[in-house]
Amino acid sequence: ATTSVMGARLFGPQVALLAPLVLATTHLFCQEAHAARMDALLTFWVSLAMMFLVLHRDEGRLRYALGFQLACSMGLLTKGVGVIFPWAVAWLWPRGKADQGRPSQLFRPLPLLVLALPVAAWLAAATVSGGREYVETLLGKHVVKRYFDSLGDHNHPFWYFFADTPKQMAPWTGLLPAMILFARATWRDRGVRFAVTWIACMLLFFSYPPGKRGVYMLPAFPAIALLAASALEAVAAGHERIRKLALPGLALVAVLFVAVLGV
Repeated sequence: ATTSVMGARLFGPQVALLAPLVLATTHLFCQEAHAARMDALLTFWVSLAMMFLVLHRDEGRLRYALGFQLACSMGLLTKGVGVIFPWAVAWLWPRGKADQGRPSQLFRPLPLLVLALPVAAWLAAATVSGGREYVETLLGKHVVKRYFDSLGDHNHPFWYFFADTPKQMAPWTGLLPAMILFARATWRDRGVRFAVTWIACMLLFFSYPPGKRGVYMLPAFPAIALLAASALEAVAAGHERIRKLALPGLALVAVLFVAVLGV
């Protein structure tokens, strides 16, 4: 639902329909939707925060700023990185002409209080229940230390996600060249900048530490679905260069779907 709302606001009704279908049929998203791991919950909170960001940019209402920070707070409690990506996109995504003159409410005291209260309440309860040592171990070892040295788990080179994420996009992997060309040709479009900024923030953040797992990029998949759906819309609209790149990829999509159904 959040992907559909973002698609409608940023790209139009066709993308609002296509993007959720692309997302729901993507390998990694399908796999994690049926797994009892925190990454799927984190993806929900991140995408919800991004949706509120888009709505706030369009309308500038306080309730969307409050919703943005509350979703960031829930993402932070789900995994320590949950607040980083929505905040980064909020700062880096250029504001459109419609909202350039409107003062942003996202980082004013009341929305920040909405962010801080659930986190403070949880930290207080955790300290009372588990003691100070529990909180220090949780924050120090499993958040800060785990990011910088990953506790020796899942070590991979810097470029790991640039190779792994396209595989996790299956069966839509073949559409990636058309998506890149579409993003390059329409870079001034605010929706394209939004999706690319979202993906780039996650790629750069998770590429730095040595410990890497493919599932770490799951919260970027709604943005990937938006780009894929936009590229498909460009094909339907008759964009010749994108169509030439997309048709072989769509043939691969069909083959992979048949193979999956066979399995």
